[in-house]
Amino acid sequence: MAIRGIRSKTVMTEETTIITTALSCYKKFLFTLKAPETRRQWPNRLQVFLDFLNLEGLTIEDKAIRLYNIIQVKDTKWFEDRLIVFFTFQNERVDKREISPNTIKN
Repeated sequence: MAIRGIRSKTVMTEETTIITTALSCYKKFLFTLKAPETRRQWPNRLQVFLDFLNLEGLTIEDKAIRLYNIIQVKDTKWFEDRLIVFFTFQNERVDKREISPNTIKN
């Protein structure tokens, strides 16, 4: 029987198969957002990052779960590297005047 908000995912790698069953990492993310303005803005900001990573999935939740599972198989260093590449990309967009410096928060 499926419980709403609970997902079971199988991640296949060359080394191992990981099966996770837990409250969706995306639902946990949303739960931590308390202020209405934060709840309005941060899902869109997360979507931009997930799209930058070219993650497979139909919804933002699918993509967030995919990212979570990749981090479980790889490591946090991989994730930190992706964040730095994303921040560098956004800063380059500011330099090219594609976006305003105010778009990027430190």
